[in-house]
Amino acid sequence: MKRSEMEITSTALLAEAIALLRVADCPNCDGSGGIPRQVAEEQWELEQCQWCDELHSLLERYTANAEVRIER
Repeated sequence: MKRSEMEITSTALLAEAIALLRVADCPNCDGSGGIPRQVAEEQWELEQCQWCDELHSLLERYTANAEVRIER
């Protein structure tokens, strides 16, 4: 196998990683975006899930960048 056949471009690798992240299940909140946190004996409030927040931010940034590259 030639060296060029084994190489994977960073663009292709990034696209594969993003595709996997799009279908990934959050280990913290199962994708709801909120984690219940007890604030008093019988009072709970939802705390923003950091994993989901960062994932959605990354996907929005990647999608915006991909659209800019397509327009050029």
